[in-house]
Amino acid sequence: MVPNDNWFKYMFACFTILFGSWGLALAIDWTWHRAAVRIRETAAAQVAGALNVSIAKRDYLNSFGALSDAKAAALVKLQPTIEVVPGHEAGPIWLLRLPGGDDGWEFVEWTFLDQFMSKCTETALAPVRGWSGSPERFRDAQRLTNYFVSNGYARPDVGNQPATWIDRRAALISIGYIKPNEEE
Repeated sequence: MVPNDNWFKYMFACFTILFGSWGLALAIDWTWHRAAVRIRETAAAQVAGALNVSIAKRDYLNSFGALSDAKAAALVKLQPTIEVVPGHEAGPIWLLRLPGGDDGWEFVEWTFLDQFMSKCTETALAPVRGWSGSPERFRDAQRLTNYFVSNGYARPDVGNQPATWIDRRAALISIGYIKPNEEE
């Protein structure tokens, strides 16, 4: 009687399919991991400039010698700061960080700041009620107006009249919208 070797072919095919599928899954997993690392590295590289600016600001404050690292960090936290966070396909997201809010920070997207400033006049801030259709934009407009009023750059709104500027140029310089030697 001749031994039947079909069982060997069947077992070999099963192991080939099993280990081949396992190898393919490993290759796909490795490829996705490398792609995620590459995306994360690209986003971090786009943000590196803003992080260097924040570190340079802290080092500048420390150069006076009277401030410890903790005091300099606390002073930096009290100032409006432009931050860049990694975005997705559209690139980094630019934010204006303002003091305030529940956790000490309030963030306003730079694109909204451009919209807000385009609706401001030489004498008045943009009316907050102009963004009543979008709760998020309404809060952003309130945050900006509250920042300008609480720091003495504007007078609060009265009735249905929007807040008015006291020192528009100083307000725009304080948030980094214009540079001190730049014209509006």
